[in-house]
Amino acid sequence: MALMSVKDSDCGTCKTIKMPNGETLVINHKFPKALEHHYPLPALGATSIPVYRGNFDHDGARYRGVITIELEPRPNLVAHGVREVTFPGGLPDWLGKREPAKWVDYDELSIPTKSLPAPAKTARPPKLPKSKGAVSTSATHLAGIQVGDPTDLDHLTFFLFNGWYGYDGLNTCYGGNERPGRIESSIGDWRLRIEPRGDIPPDDLRKHQRETGKSTITHVGRIRRDDGGKFNAADSIEVLEVIESLAGFALGRVTAIVLPVGYRNGKATWAEWKCNRAIDRPIGVAPFLDQLHAAAQINEVFEAGYATRRTHCDGRSSKTHSATTMPPSTTQR
Repeated sequence: MALMSVKDSDCGTCKTIKMPNGETLVINHKFPKALEHHYPLPALGATSIPVYRGNFDHDGARYRGVITIELEPRPNLVAHGVREVTFPGGLPDWLGKREPAKWVDYDELSIPTKSLPAPAKTARPPKLPKSKGAVSTSATHLAGIQVGDPTDLDHLTFFLFNGWYGYDGLNTCYGGNERPGRIESSIGDWRLRIEPRGDIPPDDLRKHQRETGKSTITHVGRIRRDDGGKFNAADSIEVLEVIESLAGFALGRVTAIVLPVGYRNGKATWAEWKCNRAIDRPIGVAPFLDQLHAAAQINEVFEAGYATRRTHCDGRSSKTHSATTMPPSTTQR
């Protein structure tokens, strides 16, 4: 596996083991600390990931509510809010009536802040005020929402739904516990690190998904420039889309990267809330990966797949450029 040009520091964890002969042995971990993400990892059995709680604007009105990624029946970004309204001429005829089924467009929603807010502590929708003029709204087909400043980022972290399971890979330290399965990939000018979430033992997570068939976050990832340089969020989104597609190819089913968060000098400054990709449940499909070598195989898929895509795109761009810049013919007819 490729080594990072910008290295992570050791976790600093020490373990003291008492030997059978009575002597003590001190072991210093030389593993990097587990990746930290701006948003909380959902517990096993959780039905949603809270993203934002506060005011938002929907259909030309200001609401107080919560935005979450609902995990069932499929991952989806939704918002629930309440507000008080008054109708001087009485309640309108359409209020309370059910519209017929029809095709719907993605809802547009914005929040009245320029900086990235702290994640919501709970996904529970707000209660309606005790007022006759209180109404609620639910936006269940939300388009993507970008929040914060996307410029001059030094790294970006993200979540991965329904990833792979294996026994190999590099070790990571999560709260003093060693977790295997980390990969470090060199993809173009980028460095990619993905590791299984460390708050739950991998066997417990796999058992939960096999028994319930429900989707959840299985991996946490990070990308940054090979030389540690700054970048714009738009540049990193393209890289994440390639990683997402290659992971699905290796798994034999559709998965998704969600909640990318960009950081500047260690502070989260940008995020994208989006989850409108129809992903497959983590059952019923045999992946191409061997559990004994899954980390090594997925690492090779990422590196070779990204290089192949860049070669194809660069070659296509070169041909297009040549065709459009070729000087006119001087042949007389």
